[in-house]
Parts: sequence; C-alpha cells; structure tokens
Amino acid sequence: MSDNDTATTDDGAEDFDATIASLEQRAETAERERDELRTQLDATQDDADESEGDGQGKRKGVRERLTEATAERDSLRDTLARTRSAAVDDALGAAGLDRRLFDAAGHGVESFLTEDGLIDNTALNQAIHTTMADYRVGSPPRRPLPDPLLGRGEMPPTASSGDLGSILREHARP
Repeated sequence: MSDNDTATTDDGAEDFDATIASLEQRAETAERERDELRTQLDATQDDADESEGDGQGKRKGVRERLTEATAERDSLRDTLARTRSAAVDDALGAAGLDRRLFDAAGHGVESFLTEDGLIDNTALNQAIHTTMADYRVGSPPRRPLPDPLLGRGEMPPTASSGDLGSILREHARP
C-alpha cells in the first residue's frame, strides 16, 4: 500500500467518522426521547388510574410515540453498524484484502472502535497489514520465466519455392 493509498483511505475514514458521529448523536437523541416518553407514559398511566375515561387518548398517543422512538433508535443503531462495517470494507478494499479473510483472521468491526464509538484508523491499518503479511496477500507478483520447452524463438528457414514433398524431405530427420 503506497502513501497515496493511505491518504485516500484516511480521507474516506474522516467522512465515515463524521457520519458515525452524526448517527451516534441521533441515536442518543432517540434514546433520550424514548426515556422521556416512558416517563410521560408512566405519569399518564398513574393519572389514568385516578381518572377512568379521561387519559385513554393521551396514553395511546404516548405509547405510539414511544413505539416510534424505539423503532427510530433501532433503525439508527442498524444504520450505524452498517456505516462502521462500510468504513472497514472501504479500508480493506483500498488495501486489496478480502473481508472474509480479514474476518477469518479474527478481526471484527467492534475491535477497532474507540471510546467515542469512532473507528481507530491506526489500529485498523495495522491489523490490515498484519493480516496481509500473515496470509501473504499483496506480495509483489512473480516475474514470468521463459519456457525452456519453447526453444530459443528462432524459426528454421523455409524453402521459398517447391512443393510440400520437397519441403518435408528437407526437414525430415533420418
């Protein structure tokens, strides 16, 4: 992997880091909203127990919002996981390493996350290079050698005139 490949990978990683940070922020917001809705639901249920028919419509609205907030949180977590996986796949593709081989070496996306939930590019690149060295992937191609069975590449002179029989007699071996 050359320096240009590393620079390209780092630029792409910064884009993924920004996307991951944005998704994590949205997930935290969704979790906060869900907790607020649960609090409201609990308060509404307590009020509904006290007054029979008045809180039914309000409680139903809170439950729907809670369900929506939970679904949004789950969706954001899934999107975040797929974005992290795509960032790792992008780095692997730039290095020319197959994801299946990387996974077989025991590396997972979670092992490259920092405390903030961002991907540690240094650790990822080091793991990629270690895996490539361990499995001998990306080594320089072997130069082709001449085939000794093909000879030296010289063609015997041919008769410019004559029929097939005379040509065969000249080149026939006794």
